[in-house]
Amino acid sequence: MQTKSPDGRETDDLRIAGDTEQAFACHAVLPTHHELAALEGRLRRHVRELIPVVEAQAAAMDPAWAGHALRRSLLSRAERVLAQGPGDGLLSAAEHVCALARVCRALLGHRSGTP
Repeated sequence: MQTKSPDGRETDDLRIAGDTEQAFACHAVLPTHHELAALEGRLRRHVRELIPVVEAQAAAMDPAWAGHALRRSLLSRAERVLAQGPGDGLLSAAEHVCALARVCRALLGHRSGTP
């Protein structure tokens, strides 16, 4: 499934969902550092693709509406997670990838404009 962002680019929702599921599986069996780094890069790109979609939704909403506050909070969380790094060890890198996946999943869940 493809979704258009405000700038006209398409996001590959199925690929994003697949990458988030792969990230959540990291806690079951830790992947290699190389695999985590690649997944982190993809998730970062997905989050950066989805942020403008949710920003546009929030900008179009009444600031008094709960959906607006929810999106603004999610956008703040996304920026915080993007600002963090993977840490020094394999476990901290896996936890960081999972944090990126949680943000990615939440952004993907709001891209359609639902509250």
